[in-house]
Amino acid sequence: MKLEESDRLKLRNDLVDAHRRSTGNDLLELSRHAKEEYYNALREDMCKFLKLKEGSTIFSAVTFRNFIFRLDILNFGFSTVDCFKNYVKAVNKWLTEKREASHLRGASLITAEFADDIYARGKILTRKDFYLGKREHNCQWYGVICDWDCERDILDDVCQEIKRCFDWEPKFAAVISGTSGSGKSIFLKKMALSVMNEEFKVLWIDNMYSFCENDFEKIFNSNGKYLLIFDDWPAIEKDISIVTKFINSVLGFDNVRVVIGDQHDHNKEYQKHTLDGNIFKLKSSENERIINKILGDNAAWEKTASDILTPEILNAPLFLIIFVLIRSTENEESGQTRNIVSRFRHIVKKDLDKIKELYPGLVKALFYFAHLTNQYHLVFSWNALLNLAEHFERKNIDRQLLTLDQNIAYKIITHYLSIEYFVIPGFEDTQTVFFHHNLLVSEGICKALPAEFKFNILTFREMAEALISKDEYFVLTDLIRIFNLPGNDVLVRKYKKLSDSILSGNIPFSHLFVLNEYVKNLYRDADSVIEESFWEDKLLFTILFFEIFGHNCVQKIMGEIIKRGCIAPCITTAYHTSLKNKNYLLKELKRKICLGYLQKSKDTQHHVYTLVKMHLDNIPL
Repeated sequence: MKLEESDRLKLRNDLVDAHRRSTGNDLLELSRHAKEEYYNALREDMCKFLKLKEGSTIFSAVTFRNFIFRLDILNFGFSTVDCFKNYVKAVNKWLTEKREASHLRGASLITAEFADDIYARGKILTRKDFYLGKREHNCQWYGVICDWDCERDILDDVCQEIKRCFDWEPKFAAVISGTSGSGKSIFLKKMALSVMNEEFKVLWIDNMYSFCENDFEKIFNSNGKYLLIFDDWPAIEKDISIVTKFINSVLGFDNVRVVIGDQHDHNKEYQKHTLDGNIFKLKSSENERIINKILGDNAAWEKTASDILTPEILNAPLFLIIFVLIRSTENEESGQTRNIVSRFRHIVKKDLDKIKELYPGLVKALFYFAHLTNQYHLVFSWNALLNLAEHFERKNIDRQLLTLDQNIAYKIITHYLSIEYFVIPGFEDTQTVFFHHNLLVSEGICKALPAEFKFNILTFREMAEALISKDEYFVLTDLIRIFNLPGNDVLVRKYKKLSDSILSGNIPFSHLFVLNEYVKNLYRDADSVIEESFWEDKLLFTILFFEIFGHNCVQKIMGEIIKRGCIAPCITTAYHTSLKNKNYLLKELKRKICLGYLQKSKDTQHHVYTLVKMHLDNIPL
């Protein structure tokens, strides 16, 4: 195949640029007699991007040298030219996705790399973790990627409808309907992975509030098509303002379609925007087939299953069946039951009684935070939970002893909670707490405890007083906002006094959690993204979001990014820049703000934006 001189030069330059942006290696800096390892490095990178068998001989070392350095040679094989073009295209797509994903605050971009990254990081997880609904290390995504789930009958039909949805006017392409615990989230994850290589981009909405505040603007400024997936419509439907904002935003974009998970589809705001017939129900009649697949891979649970799985039980929510099956096996409990919910609550009550024997205050604190999570979707910290437990215990809890793996109470708690450490410098001891599944809260902890555990405004005030006494500021900020007390309330006055003493200002724990997710993504990308413009953007956002915690916080984030493999000059420069000499960074930040780079969308951390802009106003352009 003979190439035109201009086409040949362009392809060579595109190839060199793609390899540099992917690996940091500049092929043009090599001598004409390039060493074997550089040829192998390019070949290995191509195998990775083109999904070829590792070690494949795509082209020879001689062809490699001739293409890079002998511009007078115009004849190359068709397969070689196609390989180079496809590699350039794949690298450019990867970098575009990386850049786009890094700017999302409330959603994840579902790509092959997303799946590969989860698979690489999740190998410590087990099938039991997946079936119990654990959330740490993206356990649910990992289980679906590993095919630990069971494909539902409607999957192919739904995927076919999704692939055609941009040809229709209705913006809600499909609704996946099923009771709580029926498997909607797992189904939607399976569906997302099944359509991620189509002509549209798949966004999984992790936080609807952050998504509506920050990410729609990015979609508006893009030419691509987007499929938005949100698996928990009941979590927001009581908040009319966010539902209205989301639906109106979706209706304002021609390049957006939506798939949601909901418990039922009657009298919903989205119905008039949903294509007729595209409400797909997850049927309990599939439960027996799903359970049989699970038992086929987990023989230890078979005996218990033969005792408890009756036709009535198999019609119950799938999560409850699996939870009861696993926990009954662990507790060596058998015997038939007609009511799976009663059996479930019996297990939960028995677990909480065991904890109560050792830490009675912890059970009470767990109930109150479970109630707040159930009613208001509160995100809270492990430290806040233990501080409240110590308030009820009237004594300090040995926290090191509590968190030992052999501690009975801790082992039980991990059946219900996932605990994840923060990575923001200065907050490394902070841990976020997640309940594995909302049924553990709504039908378990909130229903299985004694009648004297009631949640009301007096309970809230006691919680708030306890958290104030422990300087538990961030979670307290969320509580104050939830209950919207008047400004002259004694609790609000105490809160404001505590607020004034906190350097980082008025930041609720829910926002701190979002910032932590941002830093985790920075660290994840450190050794895989080379492109300078990507890191210039990330540097500016990092200064904007984290300068409020002090210059050392920003510098430590930069240092950790470098430690993890980032070689971008802007990051290394920022890391070695002292507090006195950082004006050039702030000048650039102000320039971009004035250009409207950040002004077009309100950020959830608007107080951070305002504070940093106050500093910027004193810096000349």
